Amino acid sequence: MDKQLLQKFLNQQCSPSEAEYVHNCLKNDPGLLERLLPEEEWIEAGRVKILWWQQFNWTAVAAVLAYAVLTILTVKYLVPEGNKQQLSYQQPASQNKQITIHNSDSTAQVINLKDGSVVKLSPNSTLQYQQPFPPSQRNLMLQGEATFDVAHDSTRPFTVTGEGINTTALGTSFRVRAFKGTNVEVRLFKGKIMIERATGASKEPFNQVILYPGQQFRYAAGKVKITQFEQGLRQQMQIKKPKPSAIENTAPMVGGVLEFDKTPLAQVCSELSERYNRPINCNKVQKPILLTGQFNGTDKLKEILNKIALLNNLTITELPDSSYQITEEK
Repeated sequence: MDKQLLQKFLNQQCSPSEAEYVHNCLKNDPGLLERLLPEEEWIEAGRVKILWWQQFNWTAVAAVLAYAVLTILTVKYLVPEGNKQQLSYQQPASQNKQITIHNSDSTAQVINLKDGSVVKLSPNSTLQYQQPFPPSQRNLMLQGEATFDVAHDSTRPFTVTGEGINTTALGTSFRVRAFKGTNVEVRLFKGKIMIERATGASKEPFNQVILYPGQQFRYAAGKVKITQFEQGLRQQMQIKKPKPSAIENTAPMVGGVLEFDKTPLAQVCSELSERYNRPINCNKVQKPILLTGQFNGTDKLKEILNKIALLNNLTITELPDSSYQITEEK
């Protein structure tokens, strides 16, 4: 092999047959690279610029370079274009499985996580997470409502993301309500949690919030509101295996308590409809109605609607298809 053919090979201008010939020559005689292309010419060509090479044996370096050149250029010349993608590094498949749980039942579902945490997933709610959790984090995605009793682990924060808002804890007990298209609410029963907007979320920016036991976070219309709630209500939300309800309409509401604070009637009907899985139509009510109040988890849907109707001069009609129609009194 002559110097001209080597230069042609290094410039990637050889035909496949010429490249195979050069490859075999260099493979069988690594010193050939040094003899045909001395160190000075290699450096002047700009291919290698290392000042301390003088300290090393050039023959050994040439052998290493020959192997490197062969590795790179053999792929260029000898591997068909259609097969090159097979040489790319294949990352081992993750051992973590993506778990998705949707509670379509009328009662809460208890989920025991492998880290020791316990989740009470409310009806019409969906929870997503990796099993097992990665070494440095415990991230869960929630659509709907759930109560979390978090196993303490100072090395792995426990973060629940719902409707673009992150709730993070190290070891505590809290409830998140984040149904699609509704306000986001977080209640802290014990410990301490941090709440912030999730990365890339469309929510309006707000300052990081730290909650302490007995405090409730509420995000509505781009505004954050922190209030106190009665800790005694926690007893109604204890995580325990639910008992089947004898009557469909007496299924407990999500979280055991339902609160409204100057909430439009249409939104109240939407939340009640989703919680009880019963259609509620209030589109015939023209006057603006804002509702503020609290209902117990054992209240029947019809009782709640009757209370709303009584205080706002409305009429509730139960239709043959089990849906409810709300109208203004004449």
